[in-house]
Amino acid sequence: MKKCFIILFVLSFFITSCFSKPSKKIDNVKIVQKYYDQFYDEMVSALIYDDNPTEINKLVKKIQTAKTISDLFVIKEALTEGEFSVEFYQNNNNILRYTIFNSQNAYDEIKHKFKKIKAINLIPNKIQNLYQNISPDNEMLVREDFFKNCLEITIKSIFENIKEISSFIYTKDYFPSTEIEPDYQKYLNENYYGKTIRVLSGRKNNKNIVLWLYEENETWKCFSSVEFSDSVKF
Repeated sequence: MKKCFIILFVLSFFITSCFSKPSKKIDNVKIVQKYYDQFYDEMVSALIYDDNPTEINKLVKKIQTAKTISDLFVIKEALTEGEFSVEFYQNNNNILRYTIFNSQNAYDEIKHKFKKIKAINLIPNKIQNLYQNISPDNEMLVREDFFKNCLEITIKSIFENIKEISSFIYTKDYFPSTEIEPDYQKYLNENYYGKTIRVLSGRKNNKNIVLWLYEENETWKCFSSVEFSDSVKF
């Protein structure tokens, strides 16, 4: 009896190994966040990840093992952060494209099937798009730190005309010289002394934006931002 069990186990393992489809090798992953921005009153598509899958291997595995479900089992829910388009590439060919539209479901845009997947907390570099209860008659004049922790590639994907206007070396004796600048000591500790700070500026829908970036692990990231309408003077 024991020998029969062992033989069956070995045989089943052999069959599974022979006939199961190997996962396609992924060279690159792109993630785009699509959300409604109250400040600019428009839908925004922001590139939040464009790199190899190693850094987000948990998300990749979740997507690869997601089960197909009927549309009857799709939950009715919307995310305040919007939707997330996740694309896998192999040799520059798009081999997978999912739209994650709530906390439990996604849609396979290539095979046109719904998927069950809980992966929203695994998506990196999300823009925390929090709605504010603002009357349609009132205009948002200033918004601070909305793009805090966003990558430079994300910022440039949203603001086409963004450009660097200045840079400086941050030291313990450095203090804001203009009203628009952030309180650096609030955002940066002593580990950033001697580091380069870059200042970017741009416009969108007749509104202005200024962002301050530092470099972390060879990636430029925003630590403070301010957006304001033309009626606001600093």
